[in-house]
Amino acid sequence: MNFRGSNGWAARVAPELSPFGPEIPVPGRSYFFVCPKGQEKRPTIKAFRDWVFAEIEETHALLKRVTQNLEKQAEPAMAKRRSR
Repeated sequence: MNFRGSNGWAARVAPELSPFGPEIPVPGRSYFFVCPKGQEKRPTIKAFRDWVFAEIEETHALLKRVTQNLEKQAEPAMAKRRSR
């Protein structure tokens, strides 16, 4: 949930750490935060959950910006192809 270029906590603490391999966005996939019932109110669990969800939002925002930039960069090439 963290790209190496982001300013997330994991990237600052251990930028070389990638415990789950490369991130590959897959539309339509869901992730769930699971813990024993009642434990979600513990400060450490809540802090971790909040961090995970903040990383998800940061990653989604980054993907949106990257996608928009790629689309803008492709527009001139697509317009040139259409004019041929």
